[in-house]
Amino acid sequence: MKKVFLYSIYCFFTVSCTDKEPLQSFEDNTTNDSLKMVNLTVEESSFPYCQENPNPIGGGGGYDDILSATGADIHITSFSGAVNFKNTIESAPIGSVIYIDNNLTIDLSNFYGITGSESIIVPEGVTIASGRGGNQGADLGALIYTTDFDYYTSISHYGLPVFIVGGDNVRFTGLRFQGPSQQEGTNSPLSSIKFKTCIEISNNYDGLTVDNSEFFGWPYAAIRVGKGYTDGSFNNNIINNCFFHDNKQRGLGYGVIIDWGYATISSNIFEANRHDIAGSGKTDSGYEASCNKVLTGGTAHNFDMHAEGKSDGSENAGRFIYIHHNDFEDLGANRYQSGNDYNIVIRGRPDVQCRIENNRFAHSGPAASIRQQNAHGGFGNMLVWNNIYDTDDYLGWYVKEDWSKANASNFVNLPSSNDAIMNTPSSGSNYDFSFTFGDYDGDGNTDIYKLENDKLYTIPYDAATYGISANWAQILNTGYPMSSLRFGFYNGDNITDIIRQSGNTIYVSWSANSSWTTLLNTSVPLSDLKSGDIDGNGIEDLFLANGSTWRVSYNSNSSWTIINSSSSLPNELSLGRLNANNMNDVFTANGSNFRVSYEATSSWTNLITSSYITQDLLIADFDGDDISDVIDPVLRKISLSGTTSTWMNTKTANFPINTFPYGNF
Repeated sequence: MKKVFLYSIYCFFTVSCTDKEPLQSFEDNTTNDSLKMVNLTVEESSFPYCQENPNPIGGGGGYDDILSATGADIHITSFSGAVNFKNTIESAPIGSVIYIDNNLTIDLSNFYGITGSESIIVPEGVTIASGRGGNQGADLGALIYTTDFDYYTSISHYGLPVFIVGGDNVRFTGLRFQGPSQQEGTNSPLSSIKFKTCIEISNNYDGLTVDNSEFFGWPYAAIRVGKGYTDGSFNNNIINNCFFHDNKQRGLGYGVIIDWGYATISSNIFEANRHDIAGSGKTDSGYEASCNKVLTGGTAHNFDMHAEGKSDGSENAGRFIYIHHNDFEDLGANRYQSGNDYNIVIRGRPDVQCRIENNRFAHSGPAASIRQQNAHGGFGNMLVWNNIYDTDDYLGWYVKEDWSKANASNFVNLPSSNDAIMNTPSSGSNYDFSFTFGDYDGDGNTDIYKLENDKLYTIPYDAATYGISANWAQILNTGYPMSSLRFGFYNGDNITDIIRQSGNTIYVSWSANSSWTTLLNTSVPLSDLKSGDIDGNGIEDLFLANGSTWRVSYNSNSSWTIINSSSSLPNELSLGRLNANNMNDVFTANGSNFRVSYEATSSWTNLITSSYITQDLLIADFDGDDISDVIDPVLRKISLSGTTSTWMNTKTANFPINTFPYGNF
């Protein structure tokens, strides 16, 4: 049974089960020669979100929770063999702290031959600690290592984990763990694939903490969360401030793998692993990865989720994945599979969502950084925005985390180099889906709306804080595509409504969940009408330019009132706030000048000389001062407030992320 089970795992976690490559010879590294004391301080992260944690990325010197022998329940000062070490760990009382001196090397090679057991079972609540990073960073921490491994075609006890978590709330901290091989090897034939894991939690135990530790040379995985469909681990598993490197067995090689369960993985350094983080895709599995530093040398894409679970009658890619505030430096120079230079690959459709935001990628854009594969379950539920790309730090597609009634679109769209490629249906998609934003409950915070197969769903923007319990709520059967719907505030309750048109009638669904009600009778196509708050009362009006006059239907439900005269047509005009009051103004670019009619009632005022026309520009508040800016989305540059002739590139040099109003940097 073991042989069959482990072969199935191989098919789960390799790019292809049919790869045929020449057998490569390699040597095992069981010495300490390649130990790396990389210590990147948190100040090297440009994300203010990450700087709130004072601990260094990757742990080590400066870590603020280094334990010592003082106060430990059990103090290991010498290594007297694998049997004594195993018995000491397994007999530790619940909740005890075991401290291993920094200078010790714990050799667990030939473990089964010596002890007659396959793994060490760590009891509930036990902490195994050493002092990595102590003594002002000089202490490396105790080294625990093994030379044991096995091959896929002759599975035995040697392939099992060194440590199995035997209860809730187990912790490993301040240690170094060295596996039997730091080599890449090959994945064909199966007899060449080495297999060994360091730490595994399953059996529905929760609360594993692994922090301030170093892992290298583990052919299968350094840390495995859950296994099978009955032995998951879902709550409060935390892996933080560790250094994972050279875990790169071809076909396996994971820093952290989520088989069935959930974990938060933060402030770690990853270098030269096959996958830094991977997931099986099983139903109810997922992870949150934040503030991690991904260095070069990865032999396959860095963050991964397979499509192996079943949901909605089809295969899915896990339930919830949240990837944010990570720094991806890896451009794929060491990948063994041609064409796989991506940092993130999601191999199916998550049940709830995969949210990728507020990251920095060395690649030039989302198409090179992120990929969703239609492995089994189709495309969809990929929400990608608020990222930064390439060495020039160009900003991407930015979404506000709080809702502004002054700008119902609530995002700045830079389509030449943005994240929207991941937020639209892909060719051959099994799902008709699209996204927009609003405030569903009137709390002032942004909510996400998803239209899928004529059904409208919503989820709070901060749903990531709920982890794997997050879920979409269906609120409306629309029967209409997103392109025919308009979201905005059409009464005074500060909750987003939806309008649509059928024939000569504009209908509204109040709060986006009521039955359709007549809002306005008009023969003018909704596509020729612009929504904006012309009179400043917090309710959107409908604005019409017919080539001779400007007319407004106040609150979008009154008869038309002429407010100005102009020969401009609808596609030549945009609404925005070009001064500091709460009323929308009318903007145009006519190829000679930027012009504004304040409050849509004044005569034209020239702002700056410009050869642009309105159709080539976006109007949105990019810098958060509540005044609309003029954006060239192709060249990714900004005229602040539409009044600056010197255009600013949308780079972090001009808009530092610690002050940028969008996202949660």
